[in-house]
Amino acid sequence: MKRIHIILLLVVPLVSCSQEFELTNPNVNELKSDLENRTTSEDVVYLYFARNYDSIALKREVKYYDYE
Repeated sequence: MKRIHIILLLVVPLVSCSQEFELTNPNVNELKSDLENRTTSEDVVYLYFARNYDSIALKREVKYYDYE
């Protein structure tokens, strides 16, 4: 029984599909200048992801209607 579980745990990730994720090339000069102009200390990697990948983009695109 344990062998079947182990085999399933090893085989399932091989046949499952994952989403395609491609990183965009960062504009290094723009990121450096933006970091110099900020008063808060942020990491350049955080700034890169915040600019290029919005975690709630789909939530912002939802249109709410007022039915009253």
